[in-house]
Amino acid sequence: MLDKKPSILEVINLFKHFEKQGGFFSKKSTIAAVRGVSFEMAQGETLGLVGESGSGKSTIARAILRLIPKDGGEVFFFGRSIFALKGKELARVRRDIQIIFQSPDASLNPRKTIYSILKDPLIIQKIRDEGRIKEVLKLVGLSGRDLSSFPHQFSLGQKQRIAIARSLVSSPKFLVADEPVSSLDISISASIINLLSELKERMGLSMLFISHDLRMVEYIADRVAVIYSGKIVEIGEKREVFDNPQHPYTRLLIDSIPANHPKGFSIPQASESSISSGCRFAERCPEKKPICKEMEPEMTEISSSHSILCHN
Repeated sequence: MLDKKPSILEVINLFKHFEKQGGFFSKKSTIAAVRGVSFEMAQGETLGLVGESGSGKSTIARAILRLIPKDGGEVFFFGRSIFALKGKELARVRRDIQIIFQSPDASLNPRKTIYSILKDPLIIQKIRDEGRIKEVLKLVGLSGRDLSSFPHQFSLGQKQRIAIARSLVSSPKFLVADEPVSSLDISISASIINLLSELKERMGLSMLFISHDLRMVEYIADRVAVIYSGKIVEIGEKREVFDNPQHPYTRLLIDSIPANHPKGFSIPQASESSISSGCRFAERCPEKKPICKEMEPEMTEISSSHSILCHN
């Protein structure tokens, strides 16, 4: 169990909806992407957020970063509401919270040199420390000789190291890693995960690590939150969740990891639930009860550091 440390991030009852455009014979509808998500993170902690495609993981990340507006709830960073900040205060928080995207090909401007890519955050944040550029490039295992090169001159793994360097150049306190290795092969993925783990310890970073790969999360995370259909269904210390999973969905995921699979288990895509009330997982749950389709469960403590959203 982790020592109790001061909170760096607190997400309280976060909601986010999207409008789904209708077809010729159907009206547009509202999709609840995030449905009342709450969690807290300590300084220096890595929380692994696991869920299948469409479960709401990236939406949570973008709401935390204020890249999209929320429809309800609050996000506090060092005790201050992110959504209430403006001007210089908001700019400071955006300096302290940085994101690593899934695809470096999509996130790096192909027309800019590596020097320009790494200098842009310093210009935006009005930081006068160009020595930081070579410093972060060295931290991610690249050389100052690479500064005059363009992204297309690097391998995919090297591009992701450049993207990581860009996220670190403003000396943030908190990193959001949104599927940072899903586009890489297994050997490169392992080296990037090792790099992130080393940087976290060396720089005292807190990190929200988003992934569909349970083995990656098991390696890097301190705690794990399992999300299904926009809600966290289980959250706890890593070993408690992996060694003693309590929610049927978590057990299904862990039991489905092939022992000899080189990349672990990629969570299968679920069809959109037709349940309007009750537990969203009930249609797929091997342990469902009549109450599961009638009433939505509440979060229940298994221990002081382990909770589930389940009637069982």
